[in-house]
Amino acid sequence: MTGVDEFFEELRREYLTEAPARLGELRKDLAAIRVGEVDAAKSLKTRFHRLAGSGGSYGFPEISAVSREAERWIGSNPEPDAAGFAYLEQVIAKIAHGFDAAAAAVGLPQQPVAPSFGWHALVLGHDGYLTLVDSVLSDAQYVVTRRPLGTDPKSIPVSERPDVAVLLAATADEASGPVATWAAPGPARPSSVVLVAQHDRVDALAAPYADLDWIVAPERVETELPAFARTLARSATAPRSVLIVDPDEAAAASLAPALEGAGARVTVCRSGAQARDTLPLASPDLVLTEWVLPDTTGAAMIRWLRHATAQRQTPIVVHTGRISDADRLSAIKAGADDVMSKTVAKAFVAQSLLSRIDRSYARRALAHRDDLTGLLNYDTLVEELESAIRWGRRGGEPCAFMLIDLDHFRRINEEHGPVVGDAVLVQIARTVSGVVRSSDFVGRMGGEEIGIVVRRCNTENARLVAEKVRAAVNASPVLHGEVSVTVRLSIGVACYPDHGGSAGELLRIADHAMREAKAGGRDRVVVG
Repeated sequence: MTGVDEFFEELRREYLTEAPARLGELRKDLAAIRVGEVDAAKSLKTRFHRLAGSGGSYGFPEISAVSREAERWIGSNPEPDAAGFAYLEQVIAKIAHGFDAAAAAVGLPQQPVAPSFGWHALVLGHDGYLTLVDSVLSDAQYVVTRRPLGTDPKSIPVSERPDVAVLLAATADEASGPVATWAAPGPARPSSVVLVAQHDRVDALAAPYADLDWIVAPERVETELPAFARTLARSATAPRSVLIVDPDEAAAASLAPALEGAGARVTVCRSGAQARDTLPLASPDLVLTEWVLPDTTGAAMIRWLRHATAQRQTPIVVHTGRISDADRLSAIKAGADDVMSKTVAKAFVAQSLLSRIDRSYARRALAHRDDLTGLLNYDTLVEELESAIRWGRRGGEPCAFMLIDLDHFRRINEEHGPVVGDAVLVQIARTVSGVVRSSDFVGRMGGEEIGIVVRRCNTENARLVAEKVRAAVNASPVLHGEVSVTVRLSIGVACYPDHGGSAGELLRIADHAMREAKAGGRDRVVVG
């Protein structure tokens, strides 16, 4: 087997590790069709279409064939009867079997067990934080499985592979072996591996801990792990967008299938001018540009991107043929994150770009402000909530936390595209900020969730504020070009001291209340 063959085989294994996420998406859409959600059938058809394409691209014809047939069927039967639902369940089971059969063929574990839909977390260990970690991840919409600390990742069937593994150990000596096993690169590695431990007891720069994605102190699990888990879930399921700027049509055409096969949206421009006109519509997560362009220089293109407010933190990679050391340095000075040669294998380039996008998601989550909406980010808002509780405890004053979720936001994104989805988030952020007092704090919790911290506010008044926010959004459809989008909110409310005495308690209670509002029909306020 040549080096290229070995590399492609590694990519096939990595593709199979995405099986739990892909199966979870199918099951979520099927559940949404059962309860009559608008456009759920359309979403399921799109997911079957993507599986049909990616299964074929990675050399798994069974997955491709079953998905293609299901795509045609749901297109003709968007409102299934009982027999139709039974058929779709059988289809998803066949796709799961296809994933596991393919995994066995490339040497990954078999013995599939059908998972519930949702993101998957595996908690390994039995120390005193097991119940807390389980609860926090469950509240973040993860399906949580517990296993002993010594479990071998290669023993986990591909259809049960976790998105995140959380290791709990009583001592650093007990943790070192499992960390080395779970954090090591390879197809069995989860998207993220987290260790719960005091920072002064492990060296994050030394093996094996250097391979971990995150080390969280036990006392910060309740407030920090939910943000990390939600950020990971968004990066694992949100379609990533790449803008390619390259006058060489053949070069762009050869790279696009590798990116699309991994679930990315690709937009191709042939010149700097075309990129300038396309950028506001594409809203890319990464820009890949040729150094030699017909109407401008590569350096000018990069500088222009860096001066565009929305692209200041967007990864920019130069993808070119031969380039001198001087030009390479010019690209970096202009603002490029990397320079890659067109002689490198396309599959490697695609995986490198997607990994860079995922890293960008995580980096932005650490910023003080949310790039898109200008609201406080999760960590900053939680700090304000903790401060409000401390202030209330000293002065005997109540405070409230409200968690807002935009109903059917995924449908908005899929029907109108990410640009309209971003416009919706921006306007909702402005509307909510305009309703509350200037002394209150509004932040983006992640995805389509917004949080509000209101000081000197008891439970009765908190309900009134939440209803005022909901009414203001209901009365303000989002207009973007010729598109008008009506948005509804589900809001959960938790108050100090009535519902809890810590930020972690209020976050969990508000989250439960918000989910109760969604389960009760959406477009309503529920107080914990």
